[in-house]
Amino acid sequence: MLPITSGDTALRGLRLQISESFHIDQSSKSKRVGLSAVIFALVAVILVFAKMNSEGFNILWRYFAWSNQTLSLFAFLAISVWMFENGKAKWVWMPLIPGAWYAFITITYIMNAKIGFNIPWGASYAIGVAAAVVYVAIICWYGKKRSSRLTNAHL
Repeated sequence: MLPITSGDTALRGLRLQISESFHIDQSSKSKRVGLSAVIFALVAVILVFAKMNSEGFNILWRYFAWSNQTLSLFAFLAISVWMFENGKAKWVWMPLIPGAWYAFITITYIMNAKIGFNIPWGASYAIGVAAAVVYVAIICWYGKKRSSRLTNAHL
């Protein structure tokens, strides 16, 4: 069930992003269906590739899984910055810890994976740890900067 609901959400989100980015009117049902048809045609090509290639689905699923985890990393980033901006900095560790974990996992995976950079595990782990530390450092720096800018703007 997860691939179906994730696919539905992803395709709807993609349609909305495309329509907003390119200023495509989506007020009528026919316009929404028209844009959806183009997106579905592209998805059909990808699915045909997955069906024709014996490893096609596995390849697609690995990229989808990695990109889905990477998306959650950015969600934790946004939540963390929001907490700084709204005076909840003392609780920022709640989204920051899982965000750092996701940074470590996603970067380590793509560094080691054959579909990624194919770097040996030891180096991949080191890069993953460094990425998690940089992730935390950047969020704390930027969050404090945004918080102080907003505080000064209100004074």
